[in-house]
Amino acid sequence: MDPPTRAGQGRGDFRRVRGLRRRRPVHRLRSLGVRLDPRTGTEIWSRRMTSNLGTVHGLEHHGGLLFAQDWKSWWTAIDPASGTPRWTDRVGGPNTNVPVNFAGAANGKIYFWDDKELRVVNAADGSALPPLKVSGRILAEHGIAFSDSSVSGAAAWSLTDGRRLWNLPDTTWHLATAGTAVLLSKRTPDTGLIAANILTGAVLWEADDLVFLGGQPEERDEQPWLFSRTSGTNDVIQVDPGTGRRSSLGIFPQNPISAAWFDGTLYATCADGMQAESLTNANLYAADAPRP
Repeated sequence: MDPPTRAGQGRGDFRRVRGLRRRRPVHRLRSLGVRLDPRTGTEIWSRRMTSNLGTVHGLEHHGGLLFAQDWKSWWTAIDPASGTPRWTDRVGGPNTNVPVNFAGAANGKIYFWDDKELRVVNAADGSALPPLKVSGRILAEHGIAFSDSSVSGAAAWSLTDGRRLWNLPDTTWHLATAGTAVLLSKRTPDTGLIAANILTGAVLWEADDLVFLGGQPEERDEQPWLFSRTSGTNDVIQVDPGTGRRSSLGIFPQNPISAAWFDGTLYATCADGMQAESLTNANLYAADAPRP
């Protein structure tokens, strides 16, 4: 075998090098989708997914379909019963680097939001529909998109035509939702609260002496609205979302910093065991006070 020759040094071109074989192109690995029985772990189906679906970055389940997203913003709709992919599309388009996130589903449409608008696709085939110049969380039962902002306040838009339904500029963050009532933080004072009708924006009640106790908004929608008092009376207050009527549920050793109902018991954490230097070791208390 002849020794390999040099490949056109300094001339900007390349010559074939003798004695070396061309390698076959490396094929893209495809994702493997598997559905298991949650009770037994038995495999129900497994299927190689489309090559567009790389490492799964997010999963959503709406309208009888499973939506899987990879790290390049490709979304694939999958039949959860059989594992059959229905459609695959890069919702943001091939020439955009803007992240596109799942916003919700309503009336056979799937909504994805970026930093400027809601992108709309047909859930059945993935075909693009006219976008809406709104952004926020989809509340399918009300037919609206809802958003909060520390700059422009809370607002709601119609999913039918994108029309803004209301805006409360003196509010900031969404805290909880119960039926048609939404709880918002006031811009001033920063401890104030406003409850409003999520369909019309009409204010239901206001309070400047309560502190909301809870976690993320999505985890609070099925929970009663619980508060402590800024005056430090050490009790947990439940407030009716629609009327603002208050009920004291129990008094604790110190003013609670969080509270929640679970399986008929009221739990509250208090700062009486916390160390000022590390802000750790809060005590957890449980009360059998009847739920109103």
